Amino acid sequence: MNVISAIQSKCTWRNVRIPICTAVFFSLYYLYVYLRIDPTLIYHGHVFKLKFPVFFVDVSFIKSFLVRPSGFVECLSAFLSQFYYYSWAGALVITLIGWLFYMAVGPFVKSYTGQRVDLLRFAPAVGLLLAYNQYIHCLEGSIKILLAVLFALVYIKMPLRRAWVRWTGFLLLSVLLYCGAGTGGLLFAWFCGLFEIRRRNFITALWCFLSAVSGAYLAANYFLDSGLSRLWLIFPEEQTLENAIIAKVAVWSYLVFALVVVVLTFWPRPQASAVKSNKTAMVGEGSSSHTAKLRLVFRGFVLFAMAAIIFFTFDRMEKNRLRIYYYGYHRKWPELLRQARGIPVEEYNLFLVHYVNRALLHTGNLGCEMFSYPQASQGRIIRSQGDTRFVHIGLRFELGLVNDAEQLAHETLELFGSHPMTLKQLALINIAKGQTDAACIFLNVLSKDLIFGRWARDCLKRLETDPLLSEDDRIRRIRTFVATTEPLERAHVFNWQLQKLLQHNGKNKMAYEYLMADHLLNEWLDGFVMHFQYLDNFGYADIPRHYQEAILVYAAMTKKHVNLGNHKIAHEIQQRFDNFRYLADANKNEPMTKLKVLLKDYSDTYYYYYLFYDPQ
Repeated sequence: MNVISAIQSKCTWRNVRIPICTAVFFSLYYLYVYLRIDPTLIYHGHVFKLKFPVFFVDVSFIKSFLVRPSGFVECLSAFLSQFYYYSWAGALVITLIGWLFYMAVGPFVKSYTGQRVDLLRFAPAVGLLLAYNQYIHCLEGSIKILLAVLFALVYIKMPLRRAWVRWTGFLLLSVLLYCGAGTGGLLFAWFCGLFEIRRRNFITALWCFLSAVSGAYLAANYFLDSGLSRLWLIFPEEQTLENAIIAKVAVWSYLVFALVVVVLTFWPRPQASAVKSNKTAMVGEGSSSHTAKLRLVFRGFVLFAMAAIIFFTFDRMEKNRLRIYYYGYHRKWPELLRQARGIPVEEYNLFLVHYVNRALLHTGNLGCEMFSYPQASQGRIIRSQGDTRFVHIGLRFELGLVNDAEQLAHETLELFGSHPMTLKQLALINIAKGQTDAACIFLNVLSKDLIFGRWARDCLKRLETDPLLSEDDRIRRIRTFVATTEPLERAHVFNWQLQKLLQHNGKNKMAYEYLMADHLLNEWLDGFVMHFQYLDNFGYADIPRHYQEAILVYAAMTKKHVNLGNHKIAHEIQQRFDNFRYLADANKNEPMTKLKVLLKDYSDTYYYYYLFYDPQ
């Protein structure tokens, strides 16, 4: 009776322990993704580079996916990706995928080994977390692998004994998975073939391998006309850095799963005597208790190792950069600047410099704090090419260069497709230009987007009663800035465009500050001094710090006097400039690299930039 009670107690505790541990693990998993990774940063960071999947609630849009291999998974991934806009929902999606892996891997592994390997069930969820620790959006590849495992389980559990029946079942599942998941079909065939090897059905295993390869070859070359290079849709057609990283993660994930199943295939089979001894050990006292403790210690060590790997692989710097993009989109300028202060100089890129300068302008500090942040060259503030086109659309729109912004937006639309943020910009641009019909075209498309659809529908309703949105403060302000200038080659004429904007509207403070910043970055001090005379038009109480520094440099270089009007150079700024000149003259024979270090205390000044950086 005691033996029976012990067995029942042991089984009851095991049945309760596993669900409790699973619930705790995935609760912590969700909190980690929600609080530390913050999926909304993935959405905003990838969208700003126009690499994030889009999804429109439209029959023709959905049909466009279903006519190619992997289309179903691509469509599903695009739909689920939209939830990343909200951190809590994105964390729920990632946690759900991790949990589904956990549920599928348990019976999958047991089908090969005949044993429970509880810790291995958590491995795919941990691997998914490692990818998101690097802010790699790998949802599509994860779903393909998950479907391959689930389909393999269906094949393994099929109660079909005859070889030709299993061959037919495999073929049907393989075709279905290839049509829906593309790359998943390759993994599925690999899993099924190895399972048949485990069962010593070598002919069936050969059928699994050969039919998958030959079927895919025929589909690629005769039915789909896509060629073997696009056979499994592993490698994106557009070889950008982000796509290359995602492709690399996908390939390594497939290889890891394939190799793990190879190990499971040749894992020693459990002997009947071993099984019997394990059951007897359930009620034993001495050695069984010791074994249980060792097993508990081992599991604790593995879980600790997993937690350590997750913690130390987190890319904090990438999170900081993505948060900059997030704050920039939502126009949270003070928060953006606070975040930017924690990013090392070597980590800055075109996006960061662009948003830092816009934040400085909107907080009224562009002329005072611009050189407290990295400003490498002319291209860092005005050049709009490649992936940076999108972020410059908003800048030019705010300045009043609506034709220029429209050209950039159409280039972006042509190169990267109908991304919602591009459509929104085009709608606003056409509204500002008074082209309501054109704006409605973009708004009607945007109204089918899951995230921006509500905004588009509200805007369409407003246009019905006010076709020019004349009550919208932002649109009205931009219309006062618009000058009749045609879009030209932006990298060379931005300065000229800003001057035209000021000629059209002498109160365009944003254009004035960008013009002065452009003069400073290009070291065009003659132009800077010429436009300095318009300072009083914008209500400055004092001369901005960098303007004072530039005037001191100009006076020292040309020996010319600059008319300051009712303003004067601050004593502290004059004294600091004199100290800089003294140190620079005293160490003028030192190499520039050493001199740069000696004068690093002045790295937030314009004269430091003027001395050490070449805008060309």
